[in-house]
Amino acid sequence: MTTELAIGIIALIIAALAYAQTTATTRRLRGVPDEEHIAAFLKRVDNEIGAVSDLLADFEPRLISVESRLPYAITARALSSSTPSAMSAAGCRALSRFSTSAQTGS
Repeated sequence: MTTELAIGIIALIIAALAYAQTTATTRRLRGVPDEEHIAAFLKRVDNEIGAVSDLLADFEPRLISVESRLPYAITARALSSSTPSAMSAAGCRALSRFSTSAQTGS
């Protein structure tokens, strides 16, 4: 009697685990689009990738321009926000040399 009860409990546990696995697999498969929608989905993704590529190509020259001006902008801001009395004379000369070289690109 106890052997049959133990076998019955084990069978119920196995059935419950199988049901849980089946339910989890069914939930995962619901997220997969139907075959008829896959082509439309891929076309939409392709269009979005193309739009992002065009946008990046548009921003590239602007980024290069900003990067080339950035060192001068930082030193010009540092010179305009600080007073000469607060900076040493050597520091002012070094900063002005750096900003001149940034402007000429050397």
